[in-house]
Amino acid sequence: AQMTARADCYAAIRDGTNIANLRFGRNRRFATFLQRLALQVVQPTCQYPGCSTSADRCDIHHAIEYEHGGLTNIENLAHLCRPHHRHLHLTKQRLAPDGTGGWTINTEQAAA
Repeated sequence: AQMTARADCYAAIRDGTNIANLRFGRNRRFATFLQRLALQVVQPTCQYPGCSTSADRCDIHHAIEYEHGGLTNIENLAHLCRPHHRHLHLTKQRLAPDGTGGWTINTEQAAA
């Protein structure tokens, strides 16, 4: 059953079917089960550059923080292991798309 669910999520990401189920905007604060499953397919590890912590041991992070208007949409969510998640928040760094489907660290200060 889990493999079927993963295949369905992968199809939703690749061809757009049921993509609305992966975008909740400001209606939800936390990632849904379906979003978490879909992220595990495309992000099998922590997205902090150089980290290889398995996604099942990671938090879900909003690249644009929810507190600053970030959406709970699949393209704004990333796996971060707990140490890297804390590090980003403590240093006020931001996770930003790198243009290749991965993520990079933006060292500019986060919006106040």
